[in-house]
Amino acid sequence: MSARPPRRTSVTERLRKARGAEPAAPDDEALTPEDEAGWEPDARAGVDEEGEGIRLTDPFFSYLVAVALSLGLLQVETQTRYAILWTALLVLGAGFYLLSPRDRTADSEPANLVWGGAFGLLIGVPVLALIAPALAATSHQLFPEMSDASAYLALVFAIPVGETLFFRGALQETRGFRFAAVAASVWSVLLFIPNRTLAEAIAIAVTLVGLSFAYAYVRQRNGLAAAWVCQVVVNVCLLFVPRLL
Repeated sequence: MSARPPRRTSVTERLRKARGAEPAAPDDEALTPEDEAGWEPDARAGVDEEGEGIRLTDPFFSYLVAVALSLGLLQVETQTRYAILWTALLVLGAGFYLLSPRDRTADSEPANLVWGGAFGLLIGVPVLALIAPALAATSHQLFPEMSDASAYLALVFAIPVGETLFFRGALQETRGFRFAAVAASVWSVLLFIPNRTLAEAIAIAVTLVGLSFAYAYVRQRNGLAAAWVCQVVVNVCLLFVPRLL
């Protein structure tokens, strides 16, 4: 019988030895490369214990369902489609937010909220000053036959709350900055560019991708509430105020 290869020591055990603490009882199995790299179980949220596939509780699975729903409703009247999709995203985001064990006390600190609003103004005010007429036309194209009051409710409450809770909350916490930003970009493009001309679709898509990365950055830097404030301010500057000018 061949000799069994020596067991590798983990990062935790090496730290214990350096501090003079008793090492933990060794396991019979060799460590995986992930253990050797110091991964915690939460870092692989959404993957089952064998590392195969996606669990139903993974936000990414819910995202795929939401994208499929968006594609399935392409032939539905615009306002009805928006209402269904925003409601679905809001329910998903709120569900993951309420079930998350993460402490979000720091997210609502006044300084972070101020920074979120400042980022929103930094993005929105210069663009509004430069191309207000084009923004007004875009707003009416994205929200056709919608009153100013209805557009305000959508831009300040429905869209920012649902997208913030789901993309910047559930998805970014489990999948990371880049993944969440790309996923939010795809969602927004599928939501807003159907029935647009090629030039309109490209302009809207580029804008939505840039904004999705901006919101994800604010979430990474200043927290979830700051990302929500930033998106509200940007929506008001770019899509609501131009309607009133």
